[in-house]
Amino acid sequence: MLGLSTDTVGLPGSSNTAYGPTATSDDLSGLRDHVVLDMLVGAEQRWLRCCRSAVAAGADAARALFAPRRETEVLARASLARWKSLDEDELLVEEAESPEGDDRRDTAELSAARALGALACALAGVSDAGPAVVRFLAHAERAGLGSAGSRSGGDDALFDTGDAELASVLDELSAHRDHPARDFALLTALELAGRRPTTTRTSEVRVLFVDAYGEGHVAVLRLTQVENGPSGLHPDPARMSFLQADADFRGALADAWDVSGLTGTGVSVLWSLTLEGGAPANDISGASSGAAFAVALAYLLRRGRVIRRRIDPSCAITAGLVGDRLTAVGGYRGKLRAAQRNSLRVIVAAESLDDALDAAPPQFTGRITAARSLDEAIRDARIRLDYLVWTAVAALTIAALLID
Repeated sequence: MLGLSTDTVGLPGSSNTAYGPTATSDDLSGLRDHVVLDMLVGAEQRWLRCCRSAVAAGADAARALFAPRRETEVLARASLARWKSLDEDELLVEEAESPEGDDRRDTAELSAARALGALACALAGVSDAGPAVVRFLAHAERAGLGSAGSRSGGDDALFDTGDAELASVLDELSAHRDHPARDFALLTALELAGRRPTTTRTSEVRVLFVDAYGEGHVAVLRLTQVENGPSGLHPDPARMSFLQADADFRGALADAWDVSGLTGTGVSVLWSLTLEGGAPANDISGASSGAAFAVALAYLLRRGRVIRRRIDPSCAITAGLVGDRLTAVGGYRGKLRAAQRNSLRVIVAAESLDDALDAAPPQFTGRITAARSLDEAIRDARIRLDYLVWTAVAALTIAALLID
């Protein structure tokens, strides 16, 4: 996987692959490794589904997760997702010929798969919850799978499960209530146990990335408010369990949450970033999605009250955030080319408008809007009245044709 940036995001494998007649739900033998790997960690999230199914099926299915099988062979052999950063000791482990079982040699994707599998085994009652929780939290912290705006404690009473194994896992997590990935682990346990919190509302906005080669990509940021979830802003385990995120990206999420007005409210929000073709962005660096998160949170908070119109699906946002001020980012050339390919208009920080205009493709400068503040970005991101009028006219025309 290549690294992507909002400033960068990692490219998924081809999630539009035609898998062919041998690709039944149970038979992966006729598929190339890279196709199977994409199925496991990409749009299909097959490994997460395997773990969830094993929890539902019981002990024997959970034990089989780590038995020799096509999925585990591919994860061990074909994954190239290296960790975003390595300290000196970890570099020595990476170079060692015989690490003798040290899991730090695992690729990021294999580490994520092992962590999910360990949690699934604990939820199925075939292993102790304590070591599984420790393993999952260690992976999640290293991968940057933390939450923004979490409260220490206070959420445990929300989960009266009636399930002894799930209760055991949640009890173990309660001992780690100050861990940055504790709430993500809690949500993952609920996801694997088939107890995902109920969705109450959603919002979406387009964001722009560039990869390591400067090529631009469009992603959909989706926020999902859930009922009776842990407070804060969390990666959605159904889509983002194989994510690696750097400190700048995590800081941008924390800034967006702080300015949203949701701090201390007990609101629980899950986020996901999905690239073209439906694959999650599994490797993200940089802070240039901060403004997009803040705008999406504003619409999530105010829907039905202050903001009457929804976010324009043809609008993308690429800007950082300091307080309520939009800030300059990089990668405009690739990002704006991606926006042009996808017929989007783009909101950028006013302080970098000249840079964006200089980098824009020919005939695209009229699709770029500058915003100084978050309030301006919220206003500019609204679906436009001319679009609403056009949609209404089209709907009436279609209805008239159907009647005729």
